[in-house]
Amino acid sequence: MTRFLPFATALLVAVLFGTAPEAGIVNVLPAAGAAEEDGFSGSLQAPLQWERGNTNDLTVGLTSHTRFRTGPNLVLLVLDGELGRANGETYRRRAMGHLRFRHQLTERVAPEAFTQHSWDPFRRLRSRTLVGVGPRFTLAQGEAGAVFLGTAWMPEWERYTREEGVGDSGARVFTHRWSSYLELTLALGDQLLLGHTSYAQPSFTDLQDVRLSSVTSLRTGLGGAVFLELRGEVELDRRAAEEVEPLDRRVRVVLGVEY
Repeated sequence: MTRFLPFATALLVAVLFGTAPEAGIVNVLPAAGAAEEDGFSGSLQAPLQWERGNTNDLTVGLTSHTRFRTGPNLVLLVLDGELGRANGETYRRRAMGHLRFRHQLTERVAPEAFTQHSWDPFRRLRSRTLVGVGPRFTLAQGEAGAVFLGTAWMPEWERYTREEGVGDSGARVFTHRWSSYLELTLALGDQLLLGHTSYAQPSFTDLQDVRLSSVTSLRTGLGGAVFLELRGEVELDRRAAEEVEPLDRRVRVVLGVEY
């Protein structure tokens, strides 16, 4: 029972005081780093979240991570979707697909390339498509944890939904972004893993047009391949579409299974 006390304490604190973000920035890095042996692996996750910000209600979703590793090469496919209904009405809909390739060039350097497409009408995103390429650096790695730093050039195409009375109705926006992340993992015991990822995605042409994201998670094993994870997320989008709040916060409780 004692190994569950840190997780239970963190869960209570997060539910009472935390709030967390909409997936403008999608954190797929822990899933990409999980595969160590050659072949297929992955996980299915069912998040339950309480959200304050652009959405104020309960939302459930399903996320699948599929990984294939062969030697120094890793391919990751993430499919993610959410749907929420209240009082007979749909209040939450979004979907996202992310494909990433990583090649471990040396012990410390791994070039990676990725592409992503997402749809989120609640944030007035009819579509967002992006591609990226850049290096990932291993700053520290051992049994107790690891620290990674990544940076990439990331062109992005967005199309907003049509809304009456807003100036950017149906607008198409193209942006060259510089996407960087810092990823940390720390083992707190045999069954507890603490993780944190911070993203910064400024525009090359307008440094005030920046997206910032912070994701902190605490995972515990429940036996076998089943795990429970608590996530706290905060995201800031300085150039969000009109009538969309720039700041989102979210707390998620995720039940998952590895395969």
